[in-house]
Amino acid sequence: MEKFGFENEENRRSFEEQFREREAIKTDGGKVDTIDVDLGSPDKVPVLMAPAWGCTMNVYEAAIKQLAEESSEPDDKGNKKEKRRVISLDYARFGGSGTSPAEAVEEYPEEEIRKAKAILGVLKEKGIEKTDAITHSESAINVIMAALVEPEKFRNIVLFAPAGLIGKDTFTRLVKGFSGQFKGRAGVESMSTIPVTETEKKVGAVAGKEGAKYFAKNPLRALKEGVAISNSQIHEALRYLHGKDIGVCVISGVDDPVFPMKRLQKIVKADMLDGFLSVRGGHGAVGEHPEHYIEAAKGMLAAMENKQVKNSLVG
Repeated sequence: MEKFGFENEENRRSFEEQFREREAIKTDGGKVDTIDVDLGSPDKVPVLMAPAWGCTMNVYEAAIKQLAEESSEPDDKGNKKEKRRVISLDYARFGGSGTSPAEAVEEYPEEEIRKAKAILGVLKEKGIEKTDAITHSESAINVIMAALVEPEKFRNIVLFAPAGLIGKDTFTRLVKGFSGQFKGRAGVESMSTIPVTETEKKVGAVAGKEGAKYFAKNPLRALKEGVAISNSQIHEALRYLHGKDIGVCVISGVDDPVFPMKRLQKIVKADMLDGFLSVRGGHGAVGEHPEHYIEAAKGMLAAMENKQVKNSLVG
């Protein structure tokens, strides 16, 4: 409420107005553009929406709106999902230090360290002491690294189609996986019962446009980021964070060609996660159908929060 200086709900700016407003923030991970959307959430922990490799915040407009707004329909228990303040960012295409901020992340590639530092810089600048997070693809690596450095900043994390969790990988295999994603619905049999929506069409078009811009701004950095993704493993980091009482859940599409669910299931163990949800769809489903997958992520965040509250009462 104080952020925009408004005194009542009627005067609060719309989602579209807040989404269009970008704030540039200088971080150790480079200068990044950010958004900060709050449609009148109660005193809830904000949610960080972290974008995938080659994607910008524009790709996730519908997903961020789904996160920020109160759900119109109650869940099976009669409860409506509450509004949430949502923070997101576009990673820097130039500048930023890759020097490791803590010994805990020295094993990770410079490109991933830079993005983790950008996330932590945004949280610091915004004065956010604690956040939940929803990651997509590569940003699983970035957010988990940020949580290794400053675990006190993170409460619960949902990893959608996460990178770094399929075991030994190569850049060639990664590129082949992404090429499968570019085929759209072809081969994504599990989506046959989900109607094609205007959001799905728009996200596909925006992702192609924004991805081209992302790579064109700094092709060498984009290439290094891709190699870094294939060289990063986060399963031991998940085990460590789980031991620190940071909730972590995974959502994986059964037809994800980039990070196949069957390979994920071979790597993740019960001592790393609070939950694993398999869903219909491919790698980009979280942006294409937020009415399903963002709601699923919100449900997982709520379940982890409830578990932590119960544990604190018992303790």
